Amino acid sequence: MQVGLELNLNFKALTVQKKQIVTLTGKFITLNLYSLCFILIIKILLLLL
Repeated sequence: MQVGLELNLNFKALTVQKKQIVTLTGKFITLNLYSLCFILIIKILLLLL
């Protein structure tokens, strides 16, 4: 019984870590997309000027 409890706790900790990693990568990707769009807009503006 004790071993099962420990395994369950470890599994929960792992799933929480996975969720955190997924949200972090999601934020990172959205940040990258925003910066890419920003750079493109600046380049277009510079071309127009």
